Amino acid sequence: TAPLHLVLVGVADPGNVGTLIRTAEAVGAHSVVVADGSADPWAPKVVRSSAGSVWRVALDRGPASAALARLGGEGHLRVAAVGGDGPAPHDLDLSGPVAVVLGSEAHGLPPEILAQVDVRASLPMAGAVESLNVAVAGSVLAFEVVRQRAVAGGAP
Repeated sequence: TAPLHLVLVGVADPGNVGTLIRTAEAVGAHSVVVADGSADPWAPKVVRSSAGSVWRVALDRGPASAALARLGGEGHLRVAAVGGDGPAPHDLDLSGPVAVVLGSEAHGLPPEILAQVDVRASLPMAGAVESLNVAVAGSVLAFEVVRQRAVAGGAP
């Protein structure tokens, strides 16, 4: 199975960090990088909202730029979740090694991090909704990786 990693940059809400760690376990992600201004993965609310996944998922800490450089060097497609008019995740090839990059709920990803990603993906939305909660957006992207790998005949 190709590696899948979630990279959290400035995800400050402990509930969102815990939910994303739980999602990482659900999709069989290889790790979650909890970087740059994100909530402490061992904070009580993170542990509770992860429903125990924090004990079973590999966690990495450190600067997002270093993690993205390492993942890019290892051949991962670095996909940033952004609002706007980027390609929809289902229009991308996510069947190989992927790093899903998620940013601050309030501010998104900083320009220096966006400069390190390979593609900026946007979830198509109807109505007047401008954005989704970061945990929801990250979960949708992670499960799209799983869906594409299943269609391609691989394991999640």
